[in-house]
Amino acid sequence: MSEIAHEMCKYNVDLIALQEVRWQGSGTITKSDYTVYYSCAEKQGAYGTGFMISKKIKECVLEDATDEYKETFYEDLQNLCNKVPKYDAMCVIGDFNAKVGKEDIYSGVIGKESLHEETSDNGERICNFAVANNLFICGTKFPHKDVHKGTWKVPGRIMCNQIDHILYSKRRLSNVQDVRVYRGANCDSDHFLLVATLKEKTCRIKNTSGERRKKWNTEKLEDDTTVDLYKKEIEKELKKTIPSDDIDEEWKNIKTSITTAAEVVLGRMKTTREEEWFDEEYRKALYEKNRARLAYLEEDNDTNRHLYTTERSKCRKMARKKKREIENPKISKIEDLRERNHVRHFFQRVNIMRKGYQPKTNACRNRDGGLLTEKEDIVERWREHFDNLLNVGDDDSDLLPTYYNVEEQLEPPTLLEIKAVLNQLKTNKAPGADAINSEMLKSGGPSLEDRLHHLVTTIWNVERMPEEWNLAIIAPIYKKGDKTECSNYRGISLLSVAYKVFSGVVYRRLRSYAEEILGEYQCGIRPNRSTIDQIHLMRQTMEKAYEFNINLHHLFVDYRQAFDSIRRKRTLLGMIELGIPSKLVRLVEAVLEHSKAVVAIQNEVSEPFEIHSGVKQGDALSSVVFNLAIEAIIRKLNIRGLIDYNTSQVAAYADDIVISSRSQNSMINHCSNLEAKSANYGLQINASKTKYLATTRLPEPANHIKIGDSDIEGVESFKYLGSMLTGQNEMDDEIKARIVSGNKCFYSCSEIFSSKLLSVSSKLTVYRTIIRPVVTYACETWTLTQRDEQRLAIFERKVLRRIF
Repeated sequence: MSEIAHEMCKYNVDLIALQEVRWQGSGTITKSDYTVYYSCAEKQGAYGTGFMISKKIKECVLEDATDEYKETFYEDLQNLCNKVPKYDAMCVIGDFNAKVGKEDIYSGVIGKESLHEETSDNGERICNFAVANNLFICGTKFPHKDVHKGTWKVPGRIMCNQIDHILYSKRRLSNVQDVRVYRGANCDSDHFLLVATLKEKTCRIKNTSGERRKKWNTEKLEDDTTVDLYKKEIEKELKKTIPSDDIDEEWKNIKTSITTAAEVVLGRMKTTREEEWFDEEYRKALYEKNRARLAYLEEDNDTNRHLYTTERSKCRKMARKKKREIENPKISKIEDLRERNHVRHFFQRVNIMRKGYQPKTNACRNRDGGLLTEKEDIVERWREHFDNLLNVGDDDSDLLPTYYNVEEQLEPPTLLEIKAVLNQLKTNKAPGADAINSEMLKSGGPSLEDRLHHLVTTIWNVERMPEEWNLAIIAPIYKKGDKTECSNYRGISLLSVAYKVFSGVVYRRLRSYAEEILGEYQCGIRPNRSTIDQIHLMRQTMEKAYEFNINLHHLFVDYRQAFDSIRRKRTLLGMIELGIPSKLVRLVEAVLEHSKAVVAIQNEVSEPFEIHSGVKQGDALSSVVFNLAIEAIIRKLNIRGLIDYNTSQVAAYADDIVISSRSQNSMINHCSNLEAKSANYGLQINASKTKYLATTRLPEPANHIKIGDSDIEGVESFKYLGSMLTGQNEMDDEIKARIVSGNKCFYSCSEIFSSKLLSVSSKLTVYRTIIRPVVTYACETWTLTQRDEQRLAIFERKVLRRIF
């Protein structure tokens, strides 16, 4: 890629169309001198195309392909062209594998300067495409020597063909000044560089990249001397103000004191650019390679061919060497971190090596599928996407008034509670809108703890939060699929850490009540419970049913956007009905109401939007509130106990609910009731992801069932909480799935295991902490045969042989 950029600069080209890109997926690579936009197959490194664009302006059809394939290609290309605005100038660039002749029949789209006399089959297709879209094939317009027209050299022969083309709108054809081939540009391709010179009046667009958010150097707080200075600075700043009963003013004073102390003691985190391997020494080697190539093109003989092959091999070896010279210090740093027992930094660098280069995608698609590239449009599109995603269903803000229960008065939080919550805050996490990290609060000392206690107590009494705490920053995190589709991202909410201190106090008070109320069926986000408990319950239930030849019917229920769609007022009323003190209910209401969010993308922040449904993302308090809502729903179904004494049982991990029944009709009835009761809380069952699984000894195919108006798919196996369950409760599919996941993880660590700079101890640490937990997930619930144990042992020996 650096060589292509070098040639682009050498020939003063602003935009290059790339073909046969062999990366995976689609994305953007931004360098100091150019930006690359590319799109390839998601899993195979092939069939890719892209553009390299200079900082100044910021699919190939095979001849032997079937007619059906060619027609499909041009249909897709036509559909794309139809989306271009009518008055925009359209430019289509690519390797069409098409020879265009000089026939008069195509005189409207071709000129008389084509390299060929007759048009090939693919040439007829591109001519018809140009006619349909009012385009002109510009390579046939300008007089040049034949050597400057051929774009592809026939292997083993001197002859060249003109098969790469640039098509441009005829209405603005006067913008095209020249089109010719430059044979000197060399990127080890059998295609030559085809360049079009355009003269277009465009307005200069200023770089409006947003300012990066403040990032304090909290690593300094690992030093005790720095912590003491930081405490003294905060104490000095806090003494400048007196505690206030106005919560917004009090929070402003506290925040100002913290940020001032951080500015003096900590400073900002500095970012460094990675070192480039493309240096002056390599440029000289590249120059010699290009000279040899030009000599070979002018006179194809054994001497010139051997010289060019030698220089090309020399360049490749030098490139590999220089890349190793940059990567080796990074690997050595990993070994050094392990020896010094810097665990977090060790695994940070290991994960960077595992993931490799992760390109960013700046563009995104609008609701109609059109591509957006302007930063303002992109930010607005992301705001629109999350506004629609987080505001689901009807606004029930007028459903209920204030909540009261007959109960004893709850005492305000104590200073010890504040200290306990501060100690439990996780470190090295992204801050909220105020840019204050948890480390900055935990290291603030007694003076900061006292002021936070005063603020939290005031909020407890007035039941209202500071305005800034209502704002969340949403950062889109890519999941899988097309990187330009907003729906393929998960939004992570960044909340104020000071807010987490208050919500942590409410969470601790609420959890003590919730643990007495929640049924044993619920294991989601509860102390001393995990996914393993539910997986074990399901496996034991299926195993005993299969052993005693009892048919069971399981329905794995999936809610559509459960945490984002639940109705707030209905949930608060459900908490009152469950016996939660009204003081805690009103505090939860204060947390949820007036919620706002902005989307942070490309160093830009969108306009804020209000959120009227669901619970706060990234907040531990939300998990308890949601579990209480599910408890209120399940109690109305009247399903209690286990299936060994009852006809039905229910198991849940947060919103992942499983209904198990001895008869299919009973299961359907319970699901219908669940759907009706859930609708009152704003929860909708996602029929496309809800699955039906039968535990039976009968070798019958999985049958679909109908619940209400929805068709539920019957399956023979289902991945429940990450573990594979089958109708016959066999472990074969689970072991295969775990080994496949382990192999993927092992492949991602191949660079680590093959490095000679890392010790065996470091490699074993990576294996034990990254690969083995993936393979042995939920192994506590397994019932293994000798063959299963042998498969696992084979996998482990394969990894250990690579390490030793």
